[in-house]
Amino acid sequence: MVNAKHSISITIDKVNIKKYPNGATAAGETKTSASVVRDASGKEISRDFKKPEITIYEKALEPKVGQDNMVIGSGETGDVKNLTMEDQIGAIGTHEGVHATDRNSSSVVNPNALNVEKAPYEKQVKYINEINKIRNAQSEQTSKQNP
Repeated sequence: MVNAKHSISITIDKVNIKKYPNGATAAGETKTSASVVRDASGKEISRDFKKPEITIYEKALEPKVGQDNMVIGSGETGDVKNLTMEDQIGAIGTHEGVHATDRNSSSVVNPNALNVEKAPYEKQVKYINEINKIRNAQSEQTSKQNP
């Protein structure tokens, strides 16, 4: 997100919980509109991101802190038992950040995209795996220092 050519705002909502019509709880969302460029005849030439706004719903993450595994939307299971609230926020921020920066992961910027969730979930799982790798290395180091 740091290298994005457009501004992105991020809000951590500590009060609200957003529910989808199917009853699922949203951990985060990205709202954006598209900046559309048209030629003289009105034909669309290009579209790009226009001020994406990411919201992370902290209350939706609270039940996930400390649980053993979590099914990520892609169907993959993420080991989240050692993730802190900050780690969870980072994982959702990573996911939503892809929606705010990757044209193929935004149905607003790319209305013909077939699977806008594929890359965000891949990056989220990668983030979780990297955090676990760091935590495991730290734990091993501590064990070696304190036998």
